[in-house]
Amino acid sequence: MNIQQAIATVIEKQNLSREEMTDVMREIMTGECTPAQRRL
Repeated sequence: MNIQQAIATVIEKQNLSREEMTDVMREIMTGECTPAQRRL
């Protein structure tokens, strides 16, 4: 899952799985997402 998909999932009031959250955190920590995405 990428950060765009994670944001859409959370906006729909659904939880992320542990694996999905790990994917998103990896994107954040490696700088793959934009600064605006990190602020959400």
